[in-house]
Amino acid sequence: MKGAAWNAEINRYNHRNQSSSGSSVISKTVKRACEPKV
Repeated sequence: MKGAAWNAEINRYNHRNQSSSGSSVISKTVKRACEPKV
């Protein structure tokens, strides 16, 4: 999964788990790992 599809999946995950700070940290880490380094 790459690009827009991956971002949409992360966004859905974030919305579903908004109340849990732990899952936010996990999804941020995943997103950072999947984004190109700048």
